[in-house]
Amino acid sequence: MTAEQQRITIAKACGWLQSRTCHWGGWWYLKKGKRAYQQTPPDYLNDLNAMHEAERTMGDPQLWGEYQSYLSDAMRNIGWIYHATAAQRAEAFLKTLNLWINDA
Repeated sequence: MTAEQQRITIAKACGWLQSRTCHWGGWWYLKKGKRAYQQTPPDYLNDLNAMHEAERTMGDPQLWGEYQSYLSDAMRNIGWIYHATAAQRAEAFLKTLNLWINDA
């Protein structure tokens, strides 16, 4: 998956919707009374804070186990999963939710 495909897929999984109106073509989010608007989806691949927000959407303990397993694979021979980059977390997040698409 390209970086842009990853960002869009994670944004949609986290509840962001893309607006295609003629006046504003950005992204909007509404959850529990909280609204957010921005021109592009969050930069999940470079922003750990954005990835922490994405991680909070995984409520099922089984998902957390799978997520940690994917992070362990990514961090093999490198270090603890706690040191995973935002990009490594993004890939693990997508794989956990079965949203990762391998490039052909």
